[in-house]
Amino acid sequence: PSIDNMLVRNDALPSAANAGGDIVQCNNGTFTLNATNPAVGTGAWTLVGGAATITNANSFNTTVTGVPVGTSATLRWTVTNGSCSANTDDVVVTNRPNPVPTLVSNDGDNTICSGQSVIFTAGGGTNFEFFVNGISVQDGAGTTYTTSALLNGQVVTVEVTNAFGCSAVSTGITMTVNPTPIASIVSNDADNSICAGGSITFTATPSGATTYDFRVDGVSVQTTASNIFTTTTLADNDVVDVIVTSAAGCVGTSAGIAVNVDIAPNVANAGPDIIQCNNST
Repeated sequence: PSIDNMLVRNDALPSAANAGGDIVQCNNGTFTLNATNPAVGTGAWTLVGGAATITNANSFNTTVTGVPVGTSATLRWTVTNGSCSANTDDVVVTNRPNPVPTLVSNDGDNTICSGQSVIFTAGGGTNFEFFVNGISVQDGAGTTYTTSALLNGQVVTVEVTNAFGCSAVSTGITMTVNPTPIASIVSNDADNSICAGGSITFTATPSGATTYDFRVDGVSVQTTASNIFTTTTLADNDVVDVIVTSAAGCVGTSAGIAVNVDIAPNVANAGPDIIQCNNST
């Protein structure tokens, strides 16, 4: 007689394939996948779209590398068991580009005087967070940041976020902030009261500045490197002040001194001597 054997096998259906949620990253072409490890059957990854390299095709949580910036890749998780129909699920990984932040100031050499206003303008995205020495000072859609409170050596940067939610920090702008002279003025007359035609001397501080512009009632009367101004031509209630300019070009204006100028009395004239006889009046 002729004998033949037949193997009958009843394979369990493979587990449902779950490739995990889509993944979006910024400027990073390496992804960690998160498929569900099948309870029944085995899983394997394949690339079905885009460019990517699968590190371990048989690992449910393998890494994927080499996704170019600005592109997506589609990967398929296939679960099989014996002769049963396979289950598949796809996941899309996307490598978004970072913005290219720009930052400029309206001051050509980024050198200002203390208290001077400067405007910083950013570009390259949709949201702009400005920082001074790493401390956030303004955050929002506005592309400009204006300040008059900078100190010498402080660094201004901006973190720019694009429409994809990716962000990057600009190169910093280091500010040189020169001090503004604190100008003051005194006269050599204790109560600032003189007679008409009298000489009075005004001395400005700080000394050693580049230029001293002395003014009388707002009109410049002496602009030199000397911090001393002497005059004999003041009128009553004239106000003298000084504008001091430092070597860095920073300017400070003093408070004014109002001078009281009294009119000199007329020359006394008592008339000629008088001689009378026998008359006492």
